[in-house]
Amino acid sequence: MSSQYWTTTEVDVAEEFAKFRQAEAGSQSSKTAAEMGKLEGFTMQKDGTDANGRKMTITVTAVRKQDIPDSMFEVPADYTKMAMPAPGVAPPAAPVPGGAGAGKGE
Repeated sequence: MSSQYWTTTEVDVAEEFAKFRQAEAGSQSSKTAAEMGKLEGFTMQKDGTDANGRKMTITVTAVRKQDIPDSMFEVPADYTKMAMPAPGVAPPAAPVPGGAGAGKGE
């Protein structure tokens, strides 16, 4: 896995973003977390490659500082917790609405 970060110190949300980056780093290896700790400012773009060689790009297109209600962070009532499959392993198929015979004319 590899990642490249483009950051700026010209955005006035660095303090709030530092909390997010700290949480993100906590889910990484200690080496990755240490490297992320060296980044300064707000990440505007991240390019990377995952363990399976898939490329990804995340780009910030707008930054706005505002209060967000706590309700935005509540887990939805219909949320289902699932285990994340190991890299390279296909996730289990989603259940078919209506049961096993749905869509087969039964």
